[in-house]
Amino acid sequence: MKLIPLESKQKVFKNILIPILVKAVDEVKVKETRLKNVLYREVFAIRFENFMLKMRIRFYQNSVGWALKGFQWDDAIYAELDKSP
Repeated sequence: MKLIPLESKQKVFKNILIPILVKAVDEVKVKETRLKNVLYREVFAIRFENFMLKMRIRFYQNSVGWALKGFQWDDAIYAELDKSP
């Protein structure tokens, strides 16, 4: 079994999930968090013509490689501004 690097998986999942919603104007990586070599999470702000969403993608390292843990989106992107230093 060929292992796919985490960076490649991130692009694949992002490119699959965003077009399902509608055509995005653009997306910006807001934050990425890594817990050693075990957990990884990215948060994106996805801008559409009339609204904006926050999308979180989570991965974990298992015995085979990086696996998708889950993803979720909501419209609470402005809450990320409150968390910024």
